[in-house]
Amino acid sequence: MAVLENDDTDRSLLEAHIQRYFRDEGTPVRVDSFDGAQSLVHAFVLGTYDLLVFDCILSEHGPSGIDVLRDLRRRGEDAPAVIVSSSPDFAVEGYGVGVVAYLLKPLSYGHVKTELDRLGVSVAPRARRTVSLPGSVPFDPAGYVLVHSSGHYVVFKGADGASEKRLRASFSEAREALGPWSQFFQCTRGVLVNLDFVSDLDGSDFVLYDGRRVPISRRLLPTARTAMAEWEFSRMREEGRR
Repeated sequence: MAVLENDDTDRSLLEAHIQRYFRDEGTPVRVDSFDGAQSLVHAFVLGTYDLLVFDCILSEHGPSGIDVLRDLRRRGEDAPAVIVSSSPDFAVEGYGVGVVAYLLKPLSYGHVKTELDRLGVSVAPRARRTVSLPGSVPFDPAGYVLVHSSGHYVVFKGADGASEKRLRASFSEAREALGPWSQFFQCTRGVLVNLDFVSDLDGSDFVLYDGRRVPISRRLLPTARTAMAEWEFSRMREEGRR
């Protein structure tokens, strides 16, 4: 795990809670701690960590933990991320970059344990499934919000709304390759949406966590409602198993 926290006391407390949790579980864990955005970015190796725990406010004028996470997402890091903050005001922004939990300070061991239990991180390291398409090394598509066709290319749009992966492939090739990822739903011609990033279905649009709206074809609207309900149920069932 990677922990990013600029406050020495909070960082030590967070480390202690994580170490205690895995000690009680009898599971070995390595926690790499960083006291600032620069130290983490310089030392960070993509694909190393199974969980990222970042403080939101790192300094008065520098990048936030969410800014650091957004940059890592652009570079291809897809590890689950937890944001720690003394305020709930950044929750929506955090979920927009693929945050899976939001911890409010002061941190108690019970709060940290509840979230780690919910995320199932003690069961096993996350399985990294990858997809292969022409012109790209294998990558995990789970952190991409949208996939759409663009001429002779298919574009994977990142969770931050700005980053993207553009590959010379057909939409049908992308759709077939994404078959094992049941969260991708074709909502209109040439567009797939990742249901993990959908907060609501409003009228004939999917509404993403960051407020963006993705239109749904009229003929696919009933199927979209069913797909969203089934996906939410599958996530609740998976959390129940944990």
